[in-house]
Amino acid sequence: MNRAEDLFKALIDNGESAIDELIQTRKSEELFLDFKRSADQGAGPRLHTTDSNNFAKAISGFGNSEGGVIVWGIECSKDRDGADVASTKFALEDAAAFVSRLEGAVSRCTVPPHSGVRSVAISSKTGKNGFAISFIPKSNSAPHQTIPDLKYFMRAGSDFVPVPHAVLAGMFGRRPAPRLGPMYVFSCPTIESLAICFEVGIVLRNEGPGIARDVFLTLMGKSMPGKGSLAFQSHDLENWIVTKTLGVHMSFFLQAGVTTRSRLPSDACDSAI
Repeated sequence: MNRAEDLFKALIDNGESAIDELIQTRKSEELFLDFKRSADQGAGPRLHTTDSNNFAKAISGFGNSEGGVIVWGIECSKDRDGADVASTKFALEDAAAFVSRLEGAVSRCTVPPHSGVRSVAISSKTGKNGFAISFIPKSNSAPHQTIPDLKYFMRAGSDFVPVPHAVLAGMFGRRPAPRLGPMYVFSCPTIESLAICFEVGIVLRNEGPGIARDVFLTLMGKSMPGKGSLAFQSHDLENWIVTKTLGVHMSFFLQAGVTTRSRLPSDACDSAI
């Protein structure tokens, strides 16, 4: 998970307690986090125009950047350094209804619409009043243009700023980029001759729209407490070139012509402690 996903999960898991902590610690807005007070506390029959405009700007700005989270129901104030910090709670009158309006507004906020946007209600301890958390991931369909003012935004520090022409031209002209990340598979530990043995398998996954070529991966073993041994194995020598150094360092080079449609070799670290 990236920073935005971590924030989103932490806020959902901890509920209003997380909201209270943001206020108590005077958490400042930052690259992945934005606070918004609803213009009408979510009391209207539809999403207020100001809220809709703020939502559109955030979808464009976060979606065109590295993603982020909006906490609805918090008002900011300036600290002595000029930063916008969480200062006061202004709970939504009906958090679940407000989330429903946010979900309905996503398709009307930007061109193209950002299909990855999610919003979740956090109930207050006092009843249906509460807060809303909107998660806006980095978009594979960027750049996103706001509706109705037809502007492009990006996240810079704690602000949404118009995208400069040169950056926008790069967004339109660039090829789809791969986004690689490792996945780990752990075997159940077994006890053999008073030793605990287990394996860790690594698979490389491409979650981006582009195809990755010339992939390079390095694995480094670290010292372990007590008596132990470490070994590397590779089960896919057809697609990977493998080099080993001193038994604790292993490098993988994807064969020419092979793309991320192939799995990373099931490299296993066998450890006996």
